[in-house]
Amino acid sequence: PEIPIMWETAINDLRNPAFDVLLCRVKGKVGYVRRAAIKEEALDLFVTSAQPDGDLERATSLNKGKTVPNPVTETQVVLTPEFDLLSYPELRRNRKGGWFNMEKRLSFGLSLKEPLVLLDYVTDTDVRSHMAQNIFHNLLSYMSDGAPLGNMFEVAQRIVRIGIEHVHWRAEIYLQIVKQTTYHPILPNEIRGWQLMQFCLVTFAPPVTLSPYVLGHIDQRLIDVQDGLVSPREPLFSTLQKCRKEILLFNSSYRQCEPSRLEMSAIVRNEVLRCDVHLGGSGKVVGVVVDSRSTVKSIYRQLVRQLNLSNPTHFRLYERVGHEERQLQAAELICDLIALSEMRARTSLSLDDAFHGEI
Repeated sequence: PEIPIMWETAINDLRNPAFDVLLCRVKGKVGYVRRAAIKEEALDLFVTSAQPDGDLERATSLNKGKTVPNPVTETQVVLTPEFDLLSYPELRRNRKGGWFNMEKRLSFGLSLKEPLVLLDYVTDTDVRSHMAQNIFHNLLSYMSDGAPLGNMFEVAQRIVRIGIEHVHWRAEIYLQIVKQTTYHPILPNEIRGWQLMQFCLVTFAPPVTLSPYVLGHIDQRLIDVQDGLVSPREPLFSTLQKCRKEILLFNSSYRQCEPSRLEMSAIVRNEVLRCDVHLGGSGKVVGVVVDSRSTVKSIYRQLVRQLNLSNPTHFRLYERVGHEERQLQAAELICDLIALSEMRARTSLSLDDAFHGEI
């Protein structure tokens, strides 16, 4: 039977109409199945009534009390190589239209002379090459594959900052990370590459045309881990799952800054990011859990529930900078506030005086 690779992610993909192609395992082979090849009536039963410990054959309908038919039939399954990265249309080609031995170029390496992505609107070839090499050298440094270029978090922030300030270079950043996490010979260094991808994903999404290819790259590595081709399984497996979650759930909230050292440290250590909120006048401190998408509004609601406030309209959240206080706006991102505070500290006293998760 055709069974999705992972229960939770398969359910999320089936529910998301934005994904026209779903990754499935078919008779031991892995490939992509078009949504059009799925029986809608079977899909509805599967999504609404299947149990976490079941599969497509054993899942039963609570309403009709019968076995849910397999949503993908053997005759309808079409494995498509469309999201093989080698077929990505924006990859750089030579003048004759062929590939620059792209399979080799998109695998782990220690040198890069030209961008992987077409950037014809950047007419100066020297500028193109310099920027691509700048990204690559910082990537090598963060993954411990090249010369150290400073603190690991500062190196990561330089790469993410390029993506924030230069939107048309985002595809290049993601493709270089994909390249360096393909056939990497050293597992701890590869994990650092996936961590860097997560830093990028919580800040800016891949271009729309590239997202399915990045998702396919993540899924293929997850398959390798699940098939026992990677040992030890952790922390690579959890890092890959987080990358997959970020690329699927990314919203359009605009990040003003690259992730702070505090946020990146939490990602690397696989920990939750906590923020302390001081209740003015009482001296009491309340801890709240935040993530890369947490806004002032979401933290406010969390505090209202946690403190059981009878009249929450009388309360506001403020940021204190030195001796000045500023009321926070509902749409502001908490992680941006942390990053901005860290940047202010970097230009004044020392990083140790930076924002440590307090409002």
